[in-house]
Amino acid sequence: MSNVMENTKRFGYLEVRSERHADEHVVALTGELDLDGAERVTQELLRAETSDARRIVLDLSGLEFMDSTGIRLIIAAHARSRMDGDRLVLVRGPQAVHRVFELTGIAERLPFDEPDPSAGASAKGCAGAAARAQAARRRQAR
Repeated sequence: MSNVMENTKRFGYLEVRSERHADEHVVALTGELDLDGAERVTQELLRAETSDARRIVLDLSGLEFMDSTGIRLIIAAHARSRMDGDRLVLVRGPQAVHRVFELTGIAERLPFDEPDPSAGASAKGCAGAAARAQAARRRQAR
């Protein structure tokens, strides 16, 4: 019985890490993005938006689950970004998470940055997102 109770402590867990790398602000999410954690993510994105960062990267690669609340906050962040220089870039989550974007028909309308294979599988979290975003900038400059 204690095993079951220990596992339930992880249900709904969301870690929000936020780091600034030069002119880029990375917000990396790990766990489950749902109603319980959405306000923390929104507040962190709003904080990043008030900064002078040229790019705001929302890294979804550490998510295991996302519901419609997450979709709604990402659509709202994207709308704010479009009015503020298109600074928002999304790093894809695992297939189960990305499937939510596909099912709702908005995947192709959001600014997803494909992971750079040269970044390596060990690149994780904020540092990994920063490396992927930097690689994307290099690709765009070509």
